[in-house]
Amino acid sequence: MKGQMDLYDFMKKPQVQQTEKKYKISKQLLYELDNPVIECVNCVCHYCVNNVEELWHTVRPDEVIESCFNCDECYEYTRDCRHRGMIKEHCDKFVLSDYGAEQNRKKIKTIQRNTT
Repeated sequence: MKGQMDLYDFMKKPQVQQTEKKYKISKQLLYELDNPVIECVNCVCHYCVNNVEELWHTVRPDEVIESCFNCDECYEYTRDCRHRGMIKEHCDKFVLSDYGAEQNRKKIKTIQRNTT
């Protein structure tokens, strides 16, 4: 016996659509730490406007567009063994907060041209 029969052995397999590879937002917009003490630092939720858990630290309450409770179910944030690690590198609802934008502005260097 060659192996277990498959549903598609007697019919044509449907075409699988190829999806575009999504780049990590965290690498595009923010710097990533190699060995962080707190894993939440490399999560996109840390700089997202919609993150409810980061109020007053990195997000002001007046910035919140749509509340997101991803951190409530994340092991890295709650340290509850019933939760799983949900560190995100990409999120469709991600909106950069003013704090995150300010951190990015600190990385920008101006290059002055000497005109002599």
